[in-house]
Amino acid sequence: MTIIDQAINLLKDGAKKVEFEWQGTEVTAYWVNNVLRIDVKGLKGVERCGSSG
Repeated sequence: MTIIDQAINLLKDGAKKVEFEWQGTEVTAYWVNNVLRIDVKGLKGVERCGSSG
């Protein structure tokens, strides 16, 4: 199980926001209107991806 899997499990279990470092980037995963939002801060600015859950 990767750190990303662990973060998703925490969010599914009721966590509002999870922050961690992964491969030299800062990752923030959180819920916005029942949509999981993941922000990745690395060397190239901020990339966003979302997934309805």
